[in-house]
Amino acid sequence: MLYCNNRLFKKVRSHKIGKKKMPPLFQQFVDKIEPLYDLTILAVEYDSIDIGPHEGRPRLNLIFEDQKSSDNIHKDRWTIKPHVKNRILKIFAEAVHDFQEIEAYPTENIHLISDVFEDEAKNRAALELIERKGKKLEEQFLEYGVWTITGMSKNIVVFFTDEKTKHQNMKNGICDLIRHELFKKIKPYDEFTYFSEDSLEIHYDSKENLDDNYEGSLFYYFR
Repeated sequence: MLYCNNRLFKKVRSHKIGKKKMPPLFQQFVDKIEPLYDLTILAVEYDSIDIGPHEGRPRLNLIFEDQKSSDNIHKDRWTIKPHVKNRILKIFAEAVHDFQEIEAYPTENIHLISDVFEDEAKNRAALELIERKGKKLEEQFLEYGVWTITGMSKNIVVFFTDEKTKHQNMKNGICDLIRHELFKKIKPYDEFTYFSEDSLEIHYDSKENLDDNYEGSLFYYFR
């Protein structure tokens, strides 16, 4: 999985910027499935499940650039359409056969998964923003009742001191001002300009709500 996997993220980034190319077997496979389902694939990762009841089962990970590609093969968030899955695995098996690499890439009972590079790049950009600029942004908007700016993955949460202040700032334009400033500040960390100001995922909440409903714990809030 790409989430929080530094090794795999660096590998896929190298493909994205043109420093690495896929092995010929993978490239043939990708060249055949991309036009079938309107996909943009940056990398293919073949390994095996390393823990749990399915330990040792071969795993094939298609790493898409964008969410649109992922949506094109999924029937819901977690499930690849069965007929699409079967066809993709058949095409992969044919590529393995063509390159006579069956020992390196067993094709029986493969677990097919996918990741989206754009999502993980956004996650990392948002984390960088919060870690490097979060405290300064809190100080900048302290007079408007901002308590803290934090987040989970690419979702940024601006906590005001109380619900009344939150609702006032959502009506009087302060939240729009905060969004604009966050967008400006995230740009240096958004290497591939995946964010637009409108697509920046910001949620506004309050310390009052955190205290009343989550025992004042950000751990409980994000879990």
